[in-house]
Amino acid sequence: MKIAKLIVLIVSIGFIVFGLAFIAGGVQEKTVTTTHFKNQDNVVKADKTSSESNKIKSDSKSKVSEKKAQKNSDGGSSTVSTSSGSDSSSNPSSNSNTAEADANSTSEQQASTKSSDSSTNQSSVSNAADSSNQELISVEIKGYDNKYFSGNMSYKDGMTAFLALKALADSKNIALDYSGYGPTVYVKSIAGQSAGDKSAQSGWTYTVNGKTPNVSAGICKLHSGDTLVWTYQE
Repeated sequence: MKIAKLIVLIVSIGFIVFGLAFIAGGVQEKTVTTTHFKNQDNVVKADKTSSESNKIKSDSKSKVSEKKAQKNSDGGSSTVSTSSGSDSSSNPSSNSNTAEADANSTSEQQASTKSSDSSTNQSSVSNAADSSNQELISVEIKGYDNKYFSGNMSYKDGMTAFLALKALADSKNIALDYSGYGPTVYVKSIAGQSAGDKSAQSGWTYTVNGKTPNVSAGICKLHSGDTLVWTYQE
């Protein structure tokens, strides 16, 4: 009886151990399966996230490339290919050519500016030389109440004291009233100051190089470098 009970006990213990082992194996298999599915889900999510990220980056690069292409097209720069997603900055040869073209353009502009400045300076020097070599006559008008006008008139062959006065009046917009012609020229008024304003004998007289000629201003011929002064005598 004891042996039979012992055998039954051993068999029972064996079934229990086998059952526990079977249950443990099922739980482990379920855990492994669940873990496997979770890992697959994570991989799928990671792949999906990576794909979306790459798509966003690709769209961003495409937009940047399109903007750069439009900007370079407006500015006359080299065309950027939007289909390839690359711009001219990624091409060292293009950058080198662009830099060289800019340098050449800058050099040409500087050369043009220097040439223009040189031409301007030469023109100024030429004008100054012509002015210094030009034959002039100094003309002054001295009226009463401190009214005064002056200027250098270009000398012309046969110019008279009256013609020099008229040239200054025309250049300064000075009112000039006169009568007669040639030897009969008589200056009545200059700048609104007329003969007889101050007295019966008052009026306009003239001098050439400080001397009073004894002929009419209409026939008194001047020479280059002369100083002509018209003065109101009260």
